[in-house]
Amino acid sequence: MPSISNNLTGAAGEHLVAAQLSIRGFSVGLTRGGSRAVDMLASNADGSRSIAIQVKASCDAWTERKKKRETSHWSFMMSTSDIQERTSALIYVFVSLKGQSADSPDYFVVPGDVVSQRLEEKYRLRNRKTNIRMLDIFQHEKTSFHGRWDIIENALS
Repeated sequence: MPSISNNLTGAAGEHLVAAQLSIRGFSVGLTRGGSRAVDMLASNADGSRSIAIQVKASCDAWTERKKKRETSHWSFMMSTSDIQERTSALIYVFVSLKGQSADSPDYFVVPGDVVSQRLEEKYRLRNRKTNIRMLDIFQHEKTSFHGRWDIIENALS
């Protein structure tokens, strides 16, 4: 099977998240390609509340550590703008596509302020000077973020 480009991986993640939100009764609008910090807008049924959502998708997010299982994690590539976007109105959804398997993707729903704080701690405090930044979600954190659509539901209620 051919490899999937980064653009197609991102588009797949965005459409999968939009589908998940739609089946939960939310109105979803995808932004045009190239939007810096927002991939979609979601609103409740009557349109009285809305939020911005940034989607990060990866085909190979999972890293399993056999010797130190507690360090097994999912990693998602971020950008420098993700550190600067610090707002509770922004929610990230990280999508692990699990390669090209037929398995259902994993979805991790994380508030924007949590993402910003983690990235700031990991990169600014260590004075790392790279444009490639990774956000890690460790195995022990899975219950905090995995399938937590209620984070979005609460933001829109």
